[in-house]
Amino acid sequence: MRETIGTNIRNRRMELGLTMADLARIMFDNRKRESYISLVENGQTVIDVERLAEFAEALSFQPTDLLVTVSYDEVSE
Repeated sequence: MRETIGTNIRNRRMELGLTMADLARIMFDNRKRESYISLVENGQTVIDVERLAEFAEALSFQPTDLLVTVSYDEVSE
């Protein structure tokens, strides 16, 4: 599940044209938290429901959208 959430966060961030530093600034008002974004995107840390909601809000997504596995074939169609 961590990997799915991380992949979905990374894909959405990139879709929006944001860097990890950009997302860190949006979420934490601090680009130095970029390393935390990297840990989440790479599935190397667990996030709680509140943090999931914060990521979703920062990425203009619904929290449930970050939980679903999406194949690239589905996205390109």
